[in-house]
Amino acid sequence: MLVDFAEEGNLLRTHDDVPENIRQVIYKNEEESSERRRLKRKRSDSSSPININVTCPGHPGQHQGEIFNESNAEARGEAQGSVASRQRPIDLVIPMRRNQALERYHEWQQDQVDSPRWQQNIRCAYEITREACPQ
Repeated sequence: MLVDFAEEGNLLRTHDDVPENIRQVIYKNEEESSERRRLKRKRSDSSSPININVTCPGHPGQHQGEIFNESNAEARGEAQGSVASRQRPIDLVIPMRRNQALERYHEWQQDQVDSPRWQQNIRCAYEITREACPQ
């Protein structure tokens, strides 16, 4: 717009030479840009990091806390998420050796995706788990 204005033979020596309608467009664009930057900073500030702890059964740092068990809470008539509705974790029973279960789970995960990149990432996670949790 400003270039067109100048090409029409209008002189632009100072800010006062810029027509009011073009000036309003420039101010509006700057205001919108400033607002987008402010919102982007606000979103990135409000995002807190997520901590993920992976432990193998029988290794130091194994989770010994309590977890929410919804079915038990409902049976006792307790509200979901209440302190009374939390109990000790239930042991997971795997009907085969863990290394075999890990291999079968890895194969199942591979079958769930078509992307070679996803398959490579699943393979990487499998190898990391296998190395971190030796039998």
